[in-house]
Amino acid sequence: MGLQPWLAWSRTVRLGLRPHLIIFSLALVVPVLLYSALVLHRSSESERLSSERRALEIARGLSGDIDREIFSIVTTLETLATSDTLTRKAFDEFRAQATEAFKSRPWNVALVDAGNRHLVDTRPANGETPPSSAGPQPPIGKIVRE
Repeated sequence: MGLQPWLAWSRTVRLGLRPHLIIFSLALVVPVLLYSALVLHRSSESERLSSERRALEIARGLSGDIDREIFSIVTTLETLATSDTLTRKAFDEFRAQATEAFKSRPWNVALVDAGNRHLVDTRPANGETPPSSAGPQPPIGKIVRE
């Protein structure tokens, strides 16, 4: 059906008031609904991108904090490893140094010899014996946190 026959047919059809009001209402409401959907979609996309940006900034900040904390602990352990109390085998002095070095952190230091015997352990309170080293020990230089 071409355009001219359709126009001729539409002139012969007489619609009542109700169909005209429905068509008029749809002509007003449909564009508003489409525009609202577009605005809502763009707003949600913008909010999602903003949230992703904030999450990425927080993750980068936390990563930097963790890197600084690890660097600080490694530096402290390296400093303790070069202590002259170890070369003199003054393990009680070394234990005091290690305890003082980590007093602001929940970390402990354990020093074991080649035979897996605990030489220094900052975990037990004074007077207690350190745990036995029956099982395999972590490699030298490995930081263990409980």
